[in-house]
Amino acid sequence: MMRQLPSASEAQDIRTFLHTNGYAASALRERFGRSSPPTRDDEQAMLDATREINLENLLARLFLMGKQVDSAIVEELVPAAMGELLVQLGLLETVAGKTRASIVIVAIDDMLFASDAFYILGTAAAAEFVLPASTHSGNFLRRMMLAKPASRTLDLGCGCGLHAVCAAKISAEVVATDVSDAAIHYTRLNALLNELPNIDARTGSLFDPVRGEQFDWIISNPPFVVAPGSTFVYRDNEMLLDDFCHLLVRESAVYLVEGGHLQMLAEWVEFGDEHWSTRVASWIRDCDAWIVHSTPLPAAEYVRQRSTDIVGDVALASDTALWLDYLREHGVKAIHPGLLTLRRRSGDNWMKVFDIVEDDLKLDGQIISNGIAAIDFLQLCDDEALRDASLLRSQRRFLGGEEVAAYVELHDGTRDVQACIELLLPRNGDDATELSRELLETTRTLLENGYLVPIDAE
Repeated sequence: MMRQLPSASEAQDIRTFLHTNGYAASALRERFGRSSPPTRDDEQAMLDATREINLENLLARLFLMGKQVDSAIVEELVPAAMGELLVQLGLLETVAGKTRASIVIVAIDDMLFASDAFYILGTAAAAEFVLPASTHSGNFLRRMMLAKPASRTLDLGCGCGLHAVCAAKISAEVVATDVSDAAIHYTRLNALLNELPNIDARTGSLFDPVRGEQFDWIISNPPFVVAPGSTFVYRDNEMLLDDFCHLLVRESAVYLVEGGHLQMLAEWVEFGDEHWSTRVASWIRDCDAWIVHSTPLPAAEYVRQRSTDIVGDVALASDTALWLDYLREHGVKAIHPGLLTLRRRSGDNWMKVFDIVEDDLKLDGQIISNGIAAIDFLQLCDDEALRDASLLRSQRRFLGGEEVAAYVELHDGTRDVQACIELLLPRNGDDATELSRELLETTRTLLENGYLVPIDAE
């Protein structure tokens, strides 16, 4: 059932009501240690923390935990006008003396994001379920978004509108598209809740809603899961293996202006006789590529994890067996997760693979920006120019050997590369010459991997 959208003023009344009564990211984290729906392990502790009957606890139980509460308590604690508005909009439902929320609301920074309540996963509407803004993949992409002002941005496969809303804060115009009517509804609702009138939400598949248009920035968290069939709109697609991601990458360049960027989460397969990077490289045309690559999963482990990747969404044993057979029949050795950042650029294009290590779990989009800037910088630098350059150590902690780590620490912007090298050189001339060459090559590698950045890139 498609619910009614509030007016701009009604949406702001709801936002003010929630924030005033403790439903904001900072307040929720202070109370519960989180501002997202609880996991099974956290649920009892949150129930215990909200036993006292007051408005703050009521809102947390309704909109964060998805619990039913006595309607009499709602009528007592929620101002009448606000209660009537929430019911009118279909955000609260009352049956047989019990009230529950038909949405989950996730608070992130100063933003609020509504999406489908989790009880929908147990109904016939589960296939159209719109994920909450608290998913791991959605927030990984949010953190890795380039903090670069844009004229026109496209959020392709927008879901609840998490990335559209974030992009709208630094974009003049955002177009958000999704094949799901429910997703478009939530994107429009969340644009209203976050006071962002510059989001244009359109229903349609792939690039159909934006044919003939171009953008400075395309963001996409598409249904990339490598599975047979299409059980869930948010997760699955009907194309073979990773062909859906291939299609998006292949077509994206047409929709980017020169210098424009695509940032897209993806999963791609590895076959026994082919290195995964060769496969992904074959998808890319007319673009530089910076690929953040996570640990691959063997087929059996991939099916195990993906079949239980959201509360309430558990595949039947027979389905997992068919899933695994599908991967084996097509010769899939492993599935690789990652983030592709492409930049449309005429000329000879490059591809850089950035392997995530454990210490990189707190990375953000600045690493990508720095990395692209570093490669641009290195392409313009011969050895002499690099020796004369001043660099800065980045926020990325170096996990290699102590000698190289000490060299990284020398780059604080107060001395050029040659001066940093000379501080580590031994007195013996022959050894010094060889070490100088080695350190210069090390400098290039450190730049390419985000440990050092050009002085004007930070």
